[in-house]
Amino acid sequence: MLEKNTPLRALLTREENGNPGSNKNESLANRVKFGQENNGDIFVSIHANASENHDGYGTETYYYKKSKRGEETQIEKDSEVLAKKIQKRVVEALHTRDRNIKDNHSLYVVNNNTVPAVLTELAFIDNNIDNGKLATESGRQIAAEAVYAGILDYYEWKGFDVSKYRLAK
Repeated sequence: MLEKNTPLRALLTREENGNPGSNKNESLANRVKFGQENNGDIFVSIHANASENHDGYGTETYYYKKSKRGEETQIEKDSEVLAKKIQKRVVEALHTRDRNIKDNHSLYVVNNNTVPAVLTELAFIDNNIDNGKLATESGRQIAAEAVYAGILDYYEWKGFDVSKYRLAK
């Protein structure tokens, strides 16, 4: 979808439900490295969430912020805005509970990037209601379009004219 409509280029760090590496840490490092080697401007990690008691529901988006308020780096500021834009669009599109954006400096792909980076948990796959929103191709398309719209919102905030890249309603 992105490549057909915009000058943006979307790359997958993996195409199967496995890890690109011999262990979890190597896998996460390889994902960040992949983004850097491909000169990514932003890094968006898309996940489905789960909870220990299978009672979680909703959408949440994580971003990296280590500095105190007012002392953030530009990457931290941009990561927060990117998280807000994607979170808003996904919640609206999937009609999920808004679990808000959260700063988290323990998530490897968010913490170790050199570009604005977020990790969005679209919905909980172990919750029947949330899972139903991602179980179909049309549901996943709605989620993808929401993430795409959030990315465009971010670039618009950065000062780019993205109007011609918006999807028709």
